Amino acid sequence: MTRWLDSGGDFYYFSMDYEEGPIFSFVEKSGGWHLSSVWSQQSFDGVKKIDLLYAVKGFLSGITDALKDRGIDFIYVGSAIQYVR
Repeated sequence: MTRWLDSGGDFYYFSMDYEEGPIFSFVEKSGGWHLSSVWSQQSFDGVKKIDLLYAVKGFLSGITDALKDRGIDFIYVGSAIQYVR
């Protein structure tokens, strides 16, 4: 997701745990972004970019805070993660 924040464009998240396609995606379409997930019966159309950016940044911040609470510290350097010990 940090790479997506840096570069933009469509985003697809794949996992080895699910081989049939992306687990979730953000796809830019006219009129906004389309958000979908194989785990949800509904998808969302017309999502504003500013709302999507806010949600993604909040998600990444939450993960960072949760890991720091467990003594795991790291920083993002561009699209890479560097662990701080």
